[in-house]
Amino acid sequence: LRTSGYASEDAAAACRRMAQAGHIGKIVLSRRPEGEVQDLSSIVARGTVLVVGGLGALGSALAQQLARKGAKRLVLAGRAAHVDAKLIEELQADGAEVVIEPMDVTNPEAVEAVLQRIRSSGAPLKAVFHAAGVVQDGLLGSETWESYRQAGAAKIEGAWNLHRLTAGDPVELMVFF
Repeated sequence: LRTSGYASEDAAAACRRMAQAGHIGKIVLSRRPEGEVQDLSSIVARGTVLVVGGLGALGSALAQQLARKGAKRLVLAGRAAHVDAKLIEELQADGAEVVIEPMDVTNPEAVEAVLQRIRSSGAPLKAVFHAAGVVQDGLLGSETWESYRQAGAAKIEGAWNLHRLTAGDPVELMVFF
């Protein structure tokens, strides 16, 4: 995977390059002053990786990839009641310690409680992946503001809670699906 790194201060230049199709691969904005992009493996191997929605289809597939990339401690958080024992065994076979945390990402108190347990574990929070979501299939014409609010809450409110409540943590990577 080819990437072109830009410091966040150079976002306008990165957007210009993308608009002019002057790149191959991904353009990555980094908070690192020199625009350096770290390898995923080097981040996930040094602490805790939180996967919100980690028991759903997307989160489970992501957790498997993270374990293969060397994640040592995966916290899979979400509202799903069913825990796939086979998934947990696979993640552990790849060398990951797996912690399951019941959590509604729209509830700031629940998010803070999970973060406090991560902080007290001794393995600092290094990466957050927000893969939680609510599926509400329907025809566009039949959607209401309430159904949109319900479907969007996990994404929008959840993203805000994760951003705000991890501000003091040593997070090096935050990804929102």
